[in-house]
Amino acid sequence: MTYEESVLNAADDAGFLTSKDAKRLLRDHNVSAADAWVDLGDSATDAAKLLESLGY
Repeated sequence: MTYEESVLNAADDAGFLTSKDAKRLLRDHNVSAADAWVDLGDSATDAAKLLESLGY
């Protein structure tokens, strides 16, 4: 399983991560939750959008 697949598998049926999981993903990539919120708004916990914004 790829990293991207493991992130997507952690998402709920609608494709969203919990706030805790999203923050951990961002922290692992040295991105603050505040920066992600500014860039992505309501999509800050959307697994696919987060991965895309992180370059995956």
